[in-house]
Amino acid sequence: MTYSLLLSFFAGSLPAYGGDLVGKVTYDGKTAGPVVVYVVTVPGAQRSRDRSGSVAQRNIAFVPRGVVVTAGAKVAFPNEDKTYHNVFSLSAGNEFDLGLYREGASQTATLPTPGEVDVYCNIHPDMSMKVLVLQNDLYVFVGSDGTYKVSGVPDGTWAVVAWAPDLEPIERQVTVTSGPASADFHLVPRPSGDPHTNKSGEQYGRYH
Repeated sequence: MTYSLLLSFFAGSLPAYGGDLVGKVTYDGKTAGPVVVYVVTVPGAQRSRDRSGSVAQRNIAFVPRGVVVTAGAKVAFPNEDKTYHNVFSLSAGNEFDLGLYREGASQTATLPTPGEVDVYCNIHPDMSMKVLVLQNDLYVFVGSDGTYKVSGVPDGTWAVVAWAPDLEPIERQVTVTSGPASADFHLVPRPSGDPHTNKSGEQYGRYH
């Protein structure tokens, strides 16, 4: 599936445009979610609109395993399973606990802080996904052929990141001037970490 995004900005809110940032992202194996390239911080860059998201709880799993939103946007978590779920996150600046809810119900979390958000279910320890919260519109989804193009990047040297929910992100310093700049990335699977705790910081057991 090819993901594309039209980038637009408030007139006069950015420094002088330098050009396009182009390149290719490759990775080992398959990925279970979107692949995105974004510019971390650009003074004066604005969000032209909030990008919200939706993540279903289906077959005791989060679908999709990763979504991308802008800071302050909302993410809905509809329950499509015939069991209860309790979606939560302990990620700093984006903590939330949606409580226990049944099939057919949906709860929403607002994520104000840029960064990566780890999301879990307090009942089912194998359920996990990631939300990437971005602070501006300088990002694009990578196409099915691995190529990308971020338009309207101001002149300067910026931190640029290639990200996917199940791959280890890579950050590069890229200098953009009057013409197009390029940066290629090769991503590998994230290392397996220690089992996460429940919303109370305890090992999983009986729900409470």
